[in-house]
Amino acid sequence: IRVALGGALIAVRGYVAPEVGKNYGRARELCGTSVETPRLLPVLTGLYQYHRHSSGANAGREIAQELLRLAERHGDAAAIVMGHRLLGSSSVFCGNLASAVDHLDQADALYNPADGVSPVFQAMTETRTALRTFIALVQLWQGYADRALACGTEALAAAYDLNHAYTLSHVLYLNCWLHQVRGESHIVRDRASAMLPLTVEHNYPILLAHAKILHGWAVAATGAPEAGLAQVRDGIGDERSLGMRLHLPCFLGLLAELLTKAGDWNEALAVLGEALAIVDATGERWFEPELHRLKAEALIASAPGDSAEAEASLGRALIVAREQGARFWELRAATSLAKLWRDQGRRREAGDLLTPVYGWFTE
Repeated sequence: IRVALGGALIAVRGYVAPEVGKNYGRARELCGTSVETPRLLPVLTGLYQYHRHSSGANAGREIAQELLRLAERHGDAAAIVMGHRLLGSSSVFCGNLASAVDHLDQADALYNPADGVSPVFQAMTETRTALRTFIALVQLWQGYADRALACGTEALAAAYDLNHAYTLSHVLYLNCWLHQVRGESHIVRDRASAMLPLTVEHNYPILLAHAKILHGWAVAATGAPEAGLAQVRDGIGDERSLGMRLHLPCFLGLLAELLTKAGDWNEALAVLGEALAIVDATGERWFEPELHRLKAEALIASAPGDSAEAEASLGRALIVAREQGARFWELRAATSLAKLWRDQGRRREAGDLLTPVYGWFTE
């Protein structure tokens, strides 16, 4: 009963609501002192959700590893899929793209829809569509833009076919990120506009907050900056009131981008400082290269004649992107640094930096 209740609580109270943690904590107590009981498997899935969203990307990793070990010991096919899914998701947010691909591909290959009735899935969105949406994001960050778009489009169509409100809301959210990163603000606005009434109707508070932020960013990007900025602030306020830490660095990055464009450079830099502090505290690094690049853009806008700190931020963005194998972020950071060097008259250095990065891309 606790396992069944957990999925409902996550949907309508949010991942980090106190009653979610209390519910799964009690479920774990009911499993007894043995860490080998298979009854623990769906409980670990719920605990993973609670701890990852409340404490950050690294927090749930040990729980996911415990789940996979226990699932393999008992030969539980559904729980093995879930273990790989959770480790893949953690790897995505931590910026470990190679590990993410490995686990997500294994989960996708092993998943059998007939296992969907397993209690390990009760706290989660539908597995295959979620997996393929995450795979699309990883493909984009790795530099495979065409594959990412095809995979994301397929996953969204599958989510609509399922007619499962919670899964569709989640997939719409991740699809917003796919198009936000690609700079396609009109598509983000359409996807977020579809999310907003869905999350209100079914009372999904965290997904509603996510939708507000992405819709606000798209509204600002498509010609109404003040209205969009206000909505982004509102959504971030909701995230904070709900106790969310996961996703917060990237949302703060979107806020900082809008503040820089509005000329509020000091606030933009303060927001980015908070975002990078959360990255260091939680290990949620997937958006880190872009945060360093956005910091450089704010610095350049606020003090055009003093570029040393901006250049250092762009250098850091390049280092992190290369460590992650994130060619997309590397190209974006290299483009910004090349522009800075060009404006300083360092055209040859700019070309030498940008040419090999750009030349790698085939899509």
